Amino acid sequence: MKEAPGYGVLRIVHSFASMMVPSFWGDNVYGSIAWGDEQIENYTYNFTHNYLPNKSYEVAIETWNSTGFQLNTLEGIEIIDVSGYVMN
Repeated sequence: MKEAPGYGVLRIVHSFASMMVPSFWGDNVYGSIAWGDEQIENYTYNFTHNYLPNKSYEVAIETWNSTGFQLNTLEGIEIIDVSGYVMN
């Protein structure tokens, strides 16, 4: 089976009360976001998710057709794992 172009998984551990999904670059980027609180949604540009305060969450963002990404802030982020994110 052939690998999909621009496939990758970006993982972020954070302690935000509200998190805006990173901006992904590419042509027709799509994917899903596992917010770390048992909620999963389709990737949408500039989408924000609210959390219970004073807790850490691990977000996994799975994308296709992505050639890069940009985080809105590093404050409140504990870990950024790009080991599963491959840019084609």
